[in-house]
Amino acid sequence: MPTKIKDLPLDQIQFPELPEGPVTFNMPFPLMNQEEFAEKVGFRQGQMNTQINLGNIPTVKIGRLRLVNIAALTLQCMAQKDKD
Repeated sequence: MPTKIKDLPLDQIQFPELPEGPVTFNMPFPLMNQEEFAEKVGFRQGQMNTQINLGNIPTVKIGRLRLVNIAALTLQCMAQKDKD
């Protein structure tokens, strides 16, 4: 079974090659609560839980909160090849 990004220590994550030149992200915070993320992308909570459990949406746990790791998700999306 492939290792999921959420299970790797930060120093073992292979980040994608970024395009040349500056890359700007308009992201006030690198983390977002699951409810807000689900609302923004149009997921129901059950869909969110499934995608998180499958490792498709990276999260980080801080205390009792599990937050969506927007920074890791952005890198994941940049690394993904178009599948048209």
